[in-house]
Amino acid sequence: MTTKLNEHALLILYTGTGKGKSTAALGLAARVCGHGQKTCICQFIKAEPTGEYHFFSQCGQAEIHLLGKGFVFQTTPPEERKKHCDAALHGVELVRKKLISGSFALVIADEVLDAHSLGLISLQNLFDLIESIPSGTTLIMTGRTAPPEVMELAHTVTEMKEVKHHFRQGIKSLKGIEF
Repeated sequence: MTTKLNEHALLILYTGTGKGKSTAALGLAARVCGHGQKTCICQFIKAEPTGEYHFFSQCGQAEIHLLGKGFVFQTTPPEERKKHCDAALHGVELVRKKLISGSFALVIADEVLDAHSLGLISLQNLFDLIESIPSGTTLIMTGRTAPPEVMELAHTVTEMKEVKHHFRQGIKSLKGIEF
């Protein structure tokens, strides 16, 4: 099957091992809201309200949805993993519904690429989202690893590269910086 973007639809990917993928996407969400347009943010892995959740849930131009069940790993036991798979598939359906509605200038599928690389959703699920982008709408997908087939379809791909990170220096997650 050939996946094709609608004319005047835009696909942006923020990927790589470095910090800033979600932050970059959320910065564009703030810009879109600042121009009086609507944005929808769907976070696939995060389960707990973060600073951005509190901010965007109070913004009249934005919707934000926490869809995850928390951190998941390749080694997560199968019974626990199923909960994560179900949540990720629900997230795909929600993002698709928000895209098809045509109500949003920007839809962010935060950590959706991680959901794919962890085996929670399929490559076809990603293609289904891409094919659902209506004209005049931008979809941003974030995550550490992007499949080459998705990168080929994207209009913009930014790879964040970790050069140095405070975690490696023993500094814990900081409220307002990491969450």
